[in-house]
Amino acid sequence: MNAGPSKEQLESLFKTSRKYFDELAKEYYAKDREFYNKNFAPFYSNPLVAAKRGGKPARLVIAISLLVLILGLASVMLVFFNQNSAEKKPVRESVKTEKDKPASSVKDSVEKENIRIYKLEEEMIKKEKEVNQKESEVRENTGKREVRNKPVERTR
Repeated sequence: MNAGPSKEQLESLFKTSRKYFDELAKEYYAKDREFYNKNFAPFYSNPLVAAKRGGKPARLVIAISLLVLILGLASVMLVFFNQNSAEKKPVRESVKTEKDKPASSVKDSVEKENIRIYKLEEEMIKKEKEVNQKESEVRENTGKREVRNKPVERTR
């Protein structure tokens, strides 16, 4: 029984007629073990095909798939937590404080406070103008379409 079916024929039988393939494999297993080991055994030693039949290979495939799932989740969590720590945090603006000489009198200290208040008011006015300008820019775009040219009428 040296002259048996070719590998291509065995593949097509394995896919189309599994019952006939199994019977043929049993026959070659009993009569010609060398041909069976060379041509039929690779079909039965495939772990994915063996997992369908059940038994220890199924447990192995399930264990490996769970391990891959756990490693995948761990890598996703690692990337997630590293991404949060790598973000640039806003830099605090330092407030410039003028180091003044101590006031020699109450009048000097009152004048310095008035000057500071005046400067703060000027900054507030500038910021209010900027905000108002931005709001007006937003209001100008009303979303209405403008017709620049009259549409051309078609003549039939």
